[in-house]
Amino acid sequence: MLRARRRFKQRVAVLSLPDLAGKSFLVSGPDAHAFAAQAERGGAVDVATARHLMECDLAAVGRWDVVLYLGELQDVEDPLGALRSVRAVTRELAVVETEAAAIPGLEHEAVWRFVAGEDGRGRWEPNLSGLGGALTAAGFSDVRAVAGAPTELVDRPDGPHGYRAVVQGAVAR
Repeated sequence: MLRARRRFKQRVAVLSLPDLAGKSFLVSGPDAHAFAAQAERGGAVDVATARHLMECDLAAVGRWDVVLYLGELQDVEDPLGALRSVRAVTRELAVVETEAAAIPGLEHEAVWRFVAGEDGRGRWEPNLSGLGGALTAAGFSDVRAVAGAPTELVDRPDGPHGYRAVVQGAVAR
């Protein structure tokens, strides 16, 4: 139990969330309720969860100051469409956490890798440049990488190597 709490606190820290006091906060993805509770403790005044944002009526979802989009991007059929949906419900800042790929030699190229699954499905793994570029294409004005590939993965000649990336996208006022 303590180990799980410690991991959760580390995950929250990696997201680099802004001060949530007085903000509205929407979280979509696995563990949404735990992050919603954390946002309430952080002073968010209006907090909601969505299990799968891509399956929601965006007009009914409304717009939120801060949107946390966790662990869903890699599983959607249309990642750019998903990021446009995130942008549509974001008033100030979106934080996107997803599976990503460190591809040695292609760090500065925007790359999205599709990994086919045995179940007939697959998943998307962008590199950090590709993820940032997609947020810009989705309409975010100021995109900032918060957690990229560990140096030991980027420096290894074999690959690609999977990791969790976190990128924030701000909305121009």
